[in-house]
Amino acid sequence: MKTNYAFTCCFVIPLLAIFFGCNTQMDKDADSLNSSPNNTTLSSVVNKQEEAVVDKIEEVKKVKTVNKIVKHEIVTDSLGELKANVTFNDRVIDSLNAIAPLYDTSSYNHLSVSYFSTLADSLHGKPYFAMNSDEVVLSIMNVLSTRLNEETDIVFLIDKTASMDDDIEKVKGSLKLIMNYLENYKQVKVGMAFYGDNNHHFNLWYDRMDLTNSIEDVNAFMNTYSTISNPDVAESVNDAIVKTVEEMNWTKGNKRLMLVIGDAQSQVPPYARYNQSQVIRKCDSMNVKFNLYPIIIASKQTNVEKINERKEFMSVYPNPVTDYCNLKFNSVGEYFYEFADMTGKIIYNSKTSSLLEIVSVNNFVNGTYLLQVYNFDFSKYYSKMIIIQH
Repeated sequence: MKTNYAFTCCFVIPLLAIFFGCNTQMDKDADSLNSSPNNTTLSSVVNKQEEAVVDKIEEVKKVKTVNKIVKHEIVTDSLGELKANVTFNDRVIDSLNAIAPLYDTSSYNHLSVSYFSTLADSLHGKPYFAMNSDEVVLSIMNVLSTRLNEETDIVFLIDKTASMDDDIEKVKGSLKLIMNYLENYKQVKVGMAFYGDNNHHFNLWYDRMDLTNSIEDVNAFMNTYSTISNPDVAESVNDAIVKTVEEMNWTKGNKRLMLVIGDAQSQVPPYARYNQSQVIRKCDSMNVKFNLYPIIIASKQTNVEKINERKEFMSVYPNPVTDYCNLKFNSVGEYFYEFADMTGKIIYNSKTSSLLEIVSVNNFVNGTYLLQVYNFDFSKYYSKMIIIQH
């Protein structure tokens, strides 16, 4: 018993004292550590990082809950072919547009973009956008290199109004490159047509060259191309497409591909024979898949919707003309006038500020000419077919 008591006093009690002493010191050290400035900063940083992570997780969860595709279905198009029709959530579309717009909206006629894009989508093609004449050629080569194969009839349908001057000159200059590429395809035929506005250009509004394998014939036809003034933005695109589809010498069984090169939307009834829906039905009625690829050229006239109506601000006499053609105006102003032959070539042009302008036609050969008269902004415009008989 004494031995046990002595053992407890000598060994156990000192050990307990050491243990409790150490524990107390550890608590003090921990309190000291927690109260230090450095540790306070570290804790706050850790807490902020944790909060940021939590917020990010919540943000991701919210994004994941957005249904990107609202509707996804398989539909039958106008040719009886199946295709996917996908409708995206507006939020997704907005975000895509914010990232990369398809084209510079400030540089293109928005009516032209809407018109050609709808046509391309309905006729199994896609629109291309060209900011300048160089990009017109690049777009043509892009279509040919990605869409062309053997047994294809390809037609170039080109706007011939004055705003196209620089662009078509570039195409004519690059025609050799284009035709050299087409030579790689032995069963490909090329046709061409030019269009203007049949409300103002009468018989000059449309020219066509039938499908051919001859590069010489294509070059010769392109050399006849000349632009013609037009008082408003819209052209006779719908009527030109239908006329080309109906009159072109298509190869039976061949794929049909049309490149429409222009910077303006189409006239619509009553200023055109056909509306957009009729054009689409006409192309689909050919029983051959018809691919339309519009190349939309940037235009300075980006928001023009008005179609100018003919204003009888002047008269012309006599008609037929033998020696002198009289242009009589109802009011004083500066007017420009030009005579074009039946190929569209400008034979004579000038300007006047007189109420009566007398024009000598003694140097003109006998034939029919298009007379166009207009003021500086085309708010006044007059056109008439003039017969010259000496």
